Amino acid sequence: YERFGVMGHSMGGQIALTLSASFPGMVSRLIVVDPAVDGKRLHPASYMLAPFMQAARRGIEFPWRWSYALINAWPALGLQFFRVYFPNPFRQRKAALYWAGQITADGQLNACAWAHKAISVWDVTPLLKNIAAPTLAIWGVKDWCVQLAQCDLLENGIPDCRSVRIPGVGHFPMIEAFETYLAAVENFLEG
Repeated sequence: YERFGVMGHSMGGQIALTLSASFPGMVSRLIVVDPAVDGKRLHPASYMLAPFMQAARRGIEFPWRWSYALINAWPALGLQFFRVYFPNPFRQRKAALYWAGQITADGQLNACAWAHKAISVWDVTPLLKNIAAPTLAIWGVKDWCVQLAQCDLLENGIPDCRSVRIPGVGHFPMIEAFETYLAAVENFLEG
């Protein structure tokens, strides 16, 4: 078989960690960006989706397109929600509005609610010692959702792990600080 690199962000990072720990001989390099290492340690604000999860389990779908229009019309009000993901949603208005449009599309918030339920019960910490690949963890220092303490779990649990912590950045370093993010990825892959 051929070895390959794996990369994941947030829940995708949690999946990438699990895959790399489960098949250590197959993964040549691992890059994770603000992954949920221990879902039980997510910031309490990330549980704001709980009412939507309850509704989704009952089969209730919500038309979320109006909420995107509301966020566009009154950004001072609407963008407050996105402080969980972006430390300054007004400075990163374009990115926050793009993300708001993605998450509020019909059906998306229900999907996010179910994904959050899966993330919040999974703890990959016991598996980290099995990861053999050189690993890069990129973290937004101001990520409220998956807090910086989870980066420490990676550094202490993965034998060959280095981290890049980007100041002033939240849950989306690849959007909020693209040049810094890209330089970290390139340096890791070339090194």
